Amino acid sequence: MTVRKEAGSSKDTWHAWDDLYRRQPRAWKGPAEDLQIEGVPGIALELGCGSGKTLLSLGAKRIVLAFDVSRAALIACRGDRRSENVELIQGDAMRLPFASESLDIVVAHHILGHLLADERKAAATEIARVLRPDRLLSIRVLAQGDMRAWGRKEVEPMTFAKGGVISHFFDEAEIKSLFPSFDVVRIGTTSLARRYGGVEMKRSEVIALLRSPA
Repeated sequence: MTVRKEAGSSKDTWHAWDDLYRRQPRAWKGPAEDLQIEGVPGIALELGCGSGKTLLSLGAKRIVLAFDVSRAALIACRGDRRSENVELIQGDAMRLPFASESLDIVVAHHILGHLLADERKAAATEIARVLRPDRLLSIRVLAQGDMRAWGRKEVEPMTFAKGGVISHFFDEAEIKSLFPSFDVVRIGTTSLARRYGGVEMKRSEVIALLRSPA
């Protein structure tokens, strides 16, 4: 597979993610997530594909576009023997290089939260533009109250920075407000208690499946 490079975002962000994936090519461990889109055909785009964990859930029968700002992350995807149907594209979620109404599924797992407020709006506008009518958008983001906000510098309301990477923490209403014309198939907030150094802490996510307007 070749890596096709498109327009990029800020150098600081690019370098921060590249540095992470050079140090930890498989930074995100555990099983691939069940996207519950098995019966949905067509072209699927994963925004912020990282090293390819979620790509394994998109199936071998679809055309899959794996999109990330980090070249190091996309190179890590090459090591996955199940990704022969995947095209790797380096670029910026705020300027997607795809025609309007050209995609059937967009997966945006833990990418919107790594953008500032204006950037989130721009990325949401691009997602809405490239999805065909009556198609699916899968979202996962960190939720407010998640332990990963602690010890970081707040740069915008509920947005924190660490090591050059920013993380925004959402509630369900904010997800709906980013995609006001979309129908909500399902949305919810999950929480999991973990103990670190004898202290119980909470890891939380907002998980949503939305449908573009018909």
